[in-house]
Amino acid sequence: MIRAVPLENPAPLSGQSCSKENCVIALVVLVVMAVWMLLGYLVFSKAIHPRIRHWKGREAIAVLLCAAWLAAPFLDEIIGAQDFKRLCREMPETKFYGPVPVGPGAFFDEKGNPIRLPETKGKPAPEEVAKRRELRERQSREWDDIIDSPPSQWRLLQNGPIPIGESVDVYIHIATGKPVLETYSRYSPGGFIKRGLGWGSHAPYQCPSKGYFPKREEWMVFSAEAGSAR
Repeated sequence: MIRAVPLENPAPLSGQSCSKENCVIALVVLVVMAVWMLLGYLVFSKAIHPRIRHWKGREAIAVLLCAAWLAAPFLDEIIGAQDFKRLCREMPETKFYGPVPVGPGAFFDEKGNPIRLPETKGKPAPEEVAKRRELRERQSREWDDIIDSPPSQWRLLQNGPIPIGESVDVYIHIATGKPVLETYSRYSPGGFIKRGLGWGSHAPYQCPSKGYFPKREEWMVFSAEAGSAR
């Protein structure tokens, strides 16, 4: 069953200046960390320290407790990151079932020769620019008559320790209704801290599609039986 995953389009985090919103989030993180460390100190000093008489034992337990206390809020992130790496390795590669038959039209002439305008040296003349624009528009319209690309399908691969979703894009040959290409990608908004602070909307974990994505001319092959394009 396809389930929606609450992820927005991935956006890079690097290179961003400290906007007002980002600075407020950073301040909230610092305050939460300070409160969390203070709580850990109180737990150790009030509940654990009085029960340990040997100072070496106190030191060892203090170090272990401090490490565990610091890692606890990020435990889901630590475990989930390994799950994401595994699911990224297991993600299917791009599947290409083409090419599809295409008749004479914007891509092929009556003899099956690909229609391409010759390259020009230097700045092209206005007439040449108009011809290229017209050809691109014709090919774009014909492409839309040949290949359909429905909205991406999302499904939730796992909900914990971090949610990981998969996006599947299927391109359909309109004439036959059969798939021509399938491509996969996987994303995750991270652990509950990132999601709670709003950082998860940037999908910090991203696994883009694998394999070869064919060029447009590789999607089609000339076939007189396919008839002329509309």
